[in-house]
Amino acid sequence: AGFWNPFEPKVFYTFANARSLDRPQATELGRSRCVTNMGEWFSAAWEDVRRFADRHARLAAAAIGYALGEGGGRLACVSFGCCYGHPLSRVAPWLQRLLREHSFIFNGKTKKVAYEGGLEGEKVVPIQAITAALFVATALLSSAIFLRGHHRAALGLAFVVTQTWRSFSETLRADYRGGGKLSAYQIMALLAMPYLLALLPFLPAPAAQPADVLAGLRSLWDPWMILCMQALWCAIFFYTGRSVVTEATLSFHVRHDRI
Repeated sequence: AGFWNPFEPKVFYTFANARSLDRPQATELGRSRCVTNMGEWFSAAWEDVRRFADRHARLAAAAIGYALGEGGGRLACVSFGCCYGHPLSRVAPWLQRLLREHSFIFNGKTKKVAYEGGLEGEKVVPIQAITAALFVATALLSSAIFLRGHHRAALGLAFVVTQTWRSFSETLRADYRGGGKLSAYQIMALLAMPYLLALLPFLPAPAAQPADVLAGLRSLWDPWMILCMQALWCAIFFYTGRSVVTEATLSFHVRHDRI
């Protein structure tokens, strides 16, 4: 279980033998041992990669979960006014015409688009809503494919759509995303897509077997699982639900007209 360990003694012994091949006293026995050990080493590494690839159903489920979580999470961005888009006045004319009746206007000094971007009351690209709609739709379609047993197709669809849009949508955002031409998210998305496309041909494609949803739900019906999930939700709520850039004041006063 798990990946091969490049620091195991056999690996060091193999490379020690490999270096000894350059020496005059190297023997045929040393060469054969080196070749044999290196062959076993690469064979074990490849088998570990294949065993990991056999878990493509888990990768597909993770990609679908990411799409759904990212899509639903963008509703919080709408509420707080973060991850906001460019003003419509600064985008291409065709995009202005397309979004003129579907733009966002944020009001309130505590919105990030107001205190960071200075765009309160202006029409901006509704990038959060577009991302939410696209990602949730992708998650639902990928889930339908996943439930029919086509895990590799579900993985490819969920991953490629989300990462392609992630790399492009950054160009429509006006918030601070780093000092370079490409943001960290764009770099990760652009690197992740070719990596997955290169990995897909090596993933096995077994006969489609529809998922057993009831079996999955029954596996969650466990007291320890429920308690752990509730503890995780509470930790996330108290950590992310407390703002570090805004404050609130609670005050009491007397209604003299009702004395």
